[in-house]
Amino acid sequence: AAPMMSERCNHGAAALADGHVYVVGGPFSTFDGEIYDPYADRWCGSFGLVMRRAYHSTTALRNHNVIVSVGGGWS
Repeated sequence: AAPMMSERCNHGAAALADGHVYVVGGPFSTFDGEIYDPYADRWCGSFGLVMRRAYHSTTALRNHNVIVSVGGGWS
């Protein structure tokens, strides 16, 4: 797989129904999320968080939304 746009650790990831993967968070990352397109083998920017989070749960919902919950916050 292609490298992510931002270096991350302790981030959350969710497999989306269409095969893409949404990644967000990590204590040293930006607030932005990223989506991996396995068909094109590339990452693109996506919606992010209001504050940095790590060790959180990231879950894809049936209605095509993603929920990010709990975890530690950094300002």
